[in-house]
Amino acid sequence: MNAMRMADNPRTLPDLPPPFRVRWVAGDVMAAARQAAERGEEPGLLLIGEDEATCDLALALAPDRPEAACRVVLHLAMLAVADALAAVGPPLKEVVFASPDGLRLDGAKVGRVRLAMAEVAAPDEVPEWCVVGPEVRMMLPPAAGEPGAMPEVTALHEEGFGDVGVVELAQSFARHFLYWMHRWTEEGSGPVLAHWRARLDPLTIEPVL
Repeated sequence: MNAMRMADNPRTLPDLPPPFRVRWVAGDVMAAARQAAERGEEPGLLLIGEDEATCDLALALAPDRPEAACRVVLHLAMLAVADALAAVGPPLKEVVFASPDGLRLDGAKVGRVRLAMAEVAAPDEVPEWCVVGPEVRMMLPPAAGEPGAMPEVTALHEEGFGDVGVVELAQSFARHFLYWMHRWTEEGSGPVLAHWRARLDPLTIEPVL
């Protein structure tokens, strides 16, 4: 299916490969994606938040494996975001992961990936739907003050991604997510998780007590 062209929405829509369909959303993107999935909309719906200060995405999927295995989708999306930023950003700007779902750039928090699934009665049951939602900060909020005032937080425009917009990042994420989905299907979760761990910041791993 081609990207959905919403005639009543003047915003540019990403040019995405099948099976993606795109829709802009005002408000809570994850909640909107969950509602769409619960209504039974076809998988592949990519919702994009209208706030240009944040690339807020939510992708609705149709799981085909048990709930426990589906949680690997979180790692797929994190890898896809990291690769997407490497593709559209300046060189030597590597994204690392803060366990369990954080995204860091130059040691500072730049985003996260959220995961939601339909409830199941047992871990070996297949959920009816799954939604994964990358969230990447494009610009720091005015409350952040002068550059460097909040060193633990950053945004793409603070890191040399000034020409990158929400649409370009959404396009890059979608294509890289398809790549990691294919690898997961062909190779299983082991290699995917190995790539995820290779990007994991060891300082963010909580010690086992």
